[in-house]
Amino acid sequence: MKMYLSLETTIRFVKTSSRLMFGWPLPLGTKRIIILRRRILRILSTANIIIIVSAQVFNIYRNREDRLNLFLCMTEMTALSGTMAFVFICHIDEDRLRALITDMTTFVRNATDQELAVIRFYVKKCSLLHVTVIAVIVLGGIVYLLTPFVLPQPLPIKAAYPFSMEPIWIWALLYGSHVFTAFQVASALCMSLIFAVLTWFAAARFDIVNTEIERASKLNEVNRCVLYHQESLKFASRLSKTAGRMAFAVAASNFAAVMFGGVVITFRQFYTLDFVKVVAFELIAMVHLFLYAWPADYMAQLSQRLSESVLHGQWLGKSPKMQRSVVMMMQRANDPVIIKIDGVLPALNLETFGAGLSTSFSYIATLLAIFGE
Repeated sequence: MKMYLSLETTIRFVKTSSRLMFGWPLPLGTKRIIILRRRILRILSTANIIIIVSAQVFNIYRNREDRLNLFLCMTEMTALSGTMAFVFICHIDEDRLRALITDMTTFVRNATDQELAVIRFYVKKCSLLHVTVIAVIVLGGIVYLLTPFVLPQPLPIKAAYPFSMEPIWIWALLYGSHVFTAFQVASALCMSLIFAVLTWFAAARFDIVNTEIERASKLNEVNRCVLYHQESLKFASRLSKTAGRMAFAVAASNFAAVMFGGVVITFRQFYTLDFVKVVAFELIAMVHLFLYAWPADYMAQLSQRLSESVLHGQWLGKSPKMQRSVVMMMQRANDPVIIKIDGVLPALNLETFGAGLSTSFSYIATLLAIFGE
């Protein structure tokens, strides 16, 4: 029996796990004091990451002759930088994200049995991947927290401070700060699941439209499909703006992780745990990008498939008004709905992901060849 996360369970999990990065949007009508408290806590949590990054920079400066330490630190900094980017994006797009989640939950609550069946089909399709991502995040966090007890470094993250850490209370405070940062990174990764779920939901809506238009034989049924298609396009358009920013942050972090982690792999001498962490980091970065590319590819294909579905419909020979409505839908379906950032991020799909994956492996293979590994 395959493990299956329902849509409701996924939403509850993401809402709970994203508390440390304060990414989940507050409901409308929230009291001002709660909003102010949340902003203050978000600033403090971001400041904690900035302090950790500053400590990493100081560690690089103090050990500037150690190139392995340099690239290990830079690899870890990509995760922290990505987390800060996620926090910023969730902050500036909070209203849009709230509206998207509300639209999704409202639709599911009022959906018919056939519509729920389609949505559950796509949720099951991605459920195993989501469970795997969650498991890897948890295991990765545990590995990082146990690092000081396995490797000769005092804290989970490679960092240094311009003061002594010998007093146990100072070490405990710094260790707690690093533990909190590790949870922040895990929280940001879990927050990505909601964007993937929203994209799968957008794809499911287009699939529902495709099915309904094939069955429509009356003017009111066609008009309902036209309205439903317009709503689906509006939802996907709003989603594309926010998910595009998140996907760009993921792609940038992925590129940086591959660039710095690839150099680490070329070194001959390093601790086994460091090597395992770097390899795991590379895999997580790639899977994270796939988490966005897979549903985005489905959404693009299903949004464009409407033209084909219309051809199998029952509108031929009907009234001119019905035919005009159908032709209008076909015209709107000519261009696929894609997630991208003009001039920065190309269309996000499996082809783009494959190209990035191929480039990453070529880069690492080139480094290994240069250094004679």
